Amino acid sequence: MDNSFFSELKRRNVFKVAIAYMVVGWLAIQVIVNVTVPLSLPDWAPSLVIVLLAIGFPIALIFAWAFELTPEGIKKSKDVDQDNSISHLTSRKIDLIIIGALLLIIGGLVYERMTNIPAVESQVAEDLQPLQKGVSIAVLPFADMSPENNQIYFSDGISDEILNVLAQVKGLHVTSRSSAFQFRGNDIHIPTVAETLGVEHILEGSVRKSGNNIRITAQLIEAASDKHLWSATFDRALTTENIFAIQSDISNAIVKALSAELDLDEVVEDINVAMATKHLTAYEAFLEGREKFLSRSSFQNVMDSVELLEHATEIDPNFAVAWQWLSAAYAVLPAWAETDRLGRNNYVEYTIKAKEAAERALVLNPDLAFAYGVLGFVASDANPPRWVESIEKYKTALQMNPNDATLHLWIGIDYRNLGYFKLAAKHFSKCIQISPVYINCYSHGWINARFQGDRDKIIEYSEKGMTLSNHHFANHSAKRLRAIVTAVKNDNMYAAYHLLSYWTNKSTGFPTQQWFDAIRNPDKDNSEVIQALADWLEHQNLPDSAKAEFYFSLGAWEHVPLYESDTPDLDIWSPEIKEFRKSNRFKAIIRNLQIDKYWRNQGFPPQCRPIGEDDFECD
Repeated sequence: MDNSFFSELKRRNVFKVAIAYMVVGWLAIQVIVNVTVPLSLPDWAPSLVIVLLAIGFPIALIFAWAFELTPEGIKKSKDVDQDNSISHLTSRKIDLIIIGALLLIIGGLVYERMTNIPAVESQVAEDLQPLQKGVSIAVLPFADMSPENNQIYFSDGISDEILNVLAQVKGLHVTSRSSAFQFRGNDIHIPTVAETLGVEHILEGSVRKSGNNIRITAQLIEAASDKHLWSATFDRALTTENIFAIQSDISNAIVKALSAELDLDEVVEDINVAMATKHLTAYEAFLEGREKFLSRSSFQNVMDSVELLEHATEIDPNFAVAWQWLSAAYAVLPAWAETDRLGRNNYVEYTIKAKEAAERALVLNPDLAFAYGVLGFVASDANPPRWVESIEKYKTALQMNPNDATLHLWIGIDYRNLGYFKLAAKHFSKCIQISPVYINCYSHGWINARFQGDRDKIIEYSEKGMTLSNHHFANHSAKRLRAIVTAVKNDNMYAAYHLLSYWTNKSTGFPTQQWFDAIRNPDKDNSEVIQALADWLEHQNLPDSAKAEFYFSLGAWEHVPLYESDTPDLDIWSPEIKEFRKSNRFKAIIRNLQIDKYWRNQGFPPQCRPIGEDDFECD
């Protein structure tokens, strides 16, 4: 093809039309992508624009070649005398169009860079990849075979230590403690347990601690066939050196048995469990303290855990793992104090202690993932919450240990409170995937599913949660209050009174009938019942999230607490109170908890959007 053809393409501005089309087209795509959510456009709108632009590109080039703009209008190029052509003027106009579009693009990029507003919901991170299908195992709690049958904390501690070691082996999926330890006893049916936990292998055993001696037995079972792949008994003198050596021996034997049987991804080096402490008394106090913390069911359990773990760190100040679990016990203690109606016991003091203990643990051993998780928990529980710090600490912990169900639960709660329901749902799902019988994963996942309007998940989590723990799952204060309101609106007074007894049995003066009448008649002047509720709530030790539900039920937005006393499960995102999110009180809560600052730094959730530099609105 000779140069005259390229010259003619240039003269007819075909090249410039191509460049202008691509620049303006790219700008149009960016605009449609950014307005799809705010304008509630269908998800396929950006794809349609891209397809139309692609179809139009060759048409634009053909038009540029075949036609020319003249003072008399558009004419075919072959009919235009080149001496009278104004293609050079058209070329300048196209140049201006290209320059203008580029300036808009550059301005948009600069604004995005300066405001740093990425699409947070797209940050579904690499740490949320599905668990790899392969070799899987559950470590059941070892039976206590001690003469007085009073060493269950010790036997549980040994099996838990082995579980933690195996969880670090690449290519081996280990079910979490919270799920595996649900199955305790001699009458368990191994294939059923394995099916429930979704694993192919089970490790079970026993511990006999008598005087200065210890006997640990362990056996590895292939669940489908109920076949024993390996078993052994260890009789040793009761010393910390021997305890950790036995853990190493058992872990190595299991890995070798599974490697030979199922070909793990790579050859695993010999496992050498480091001796966490040389002091047997400190180690025993640690095991008992951690066990009380992990199986906590009351304020006293957590308090006992604190005392035992403090004792362990007093005996051995360099006991890093004991410091880690002490930090966790400190962190959750105030919430348990509140749950038991005892008031937040020295809340700030224990928050400071939790942070100091976690930092001490990391100085001694920077590889303790859960200590980073505790720092994240403390940051999100601060007043006001330090959201950026909290999320960063959780992410650091999950990078170190992506299969910790509690870490996924905690970061999921953070994302849910911040309004990122899609991202929170992935963490709750991961939590359940790792720990299929962890009730808190279902309970908090249920709340998030309500916020998303995901009816399938609401039903799934409700059914599973009630199966696992009817009392714990149903007694969440927000669930109960919402159920009461629904019952009253449906004139199901038996259910309403039954549910309400959770509070009225423990206190007097609750304006039951007034409240029910107000729920039925929301358009009436309900100022008297609102005041009666306020007077009653003033004497109740309820979390702000529970108090808020009473006011939500009556549309009394201005009375909703600002959540200054504790970091809440933010039911301000409930679909039933969409009108509340248009109120100034909603904005005050968001600002009080500094959620808006996080949004401006990290990106707004889909249901919210910025207005200028210091305002916002949410659906």
